[in-house]
Amino acid sequence: MSKEVNRALALKGWLAAFADKGWRGADAIAAADAAGMAHGALLALLCDRLDAVAAWQDRVADAAALAAGAGAGSARDRLFDGMMAGFDAVQADRAAALALWHARDPALAASIVGRAGRGLRRLARAAGVAEGLDLPLRLAVLGGVAARALRVWASDESADMAAVMASLDGDLARVEDWAKRAVSFPGIAAIRPADDPPGE
Repeated sequence: MSKEVNRALALKGWLAAFADKGWRGADAIAAADAAGMAHGALLALLCDRLDAVAAWQDRVADAAALAAGAGAGSARDRLFDGMMAGFDAVQADRAAALALWHARDPALAASIVGRAGRGLRRLARAAGVAEGLDLPLRLAVLGGVAARALRVWASDESADMAAVMASLDGDLARVEDWAKRAVSFPGIAAIRPADDPPGE
């Protein structure tokens, strides 16, 4: 098997370990057993829990950015498509994701937040969000939208994620409205597309 296939298998093992044993109980031995791999082979691909979570976040970010880039319509529409694709990817490993959500580990939280910023930047670019000096504030607005939707997702056990869709749709609509009403306020024009000048 190729390295990418083996890496995906190793990640699957880590996610299974998180789902079965929780964040604190999961270790490389449990992940290797779940993946059907030798312990050393797994460590060569994903050496610890944080490495595995980073790989998983990258996979979710890939799904979100690809969906946003392939989408049509406004930047808001493409952001919605991208974010929902990301939640679809998270939902596929819901038990593991909830284990991380309930971990309350500062090192894990710092790692996730740090990497999430890069994922949001990729999503924004793919969706056509204009860049500029206030891009960090624009990303902070989108981060707030995503964080609120994540809290909704964690408490919503429905398979269709209707509550998550409603949260994203409503919040993105409000941000778009604010952008039109207060384009001079830094960070509010978070979802203005690159080809949409203020006032139009």
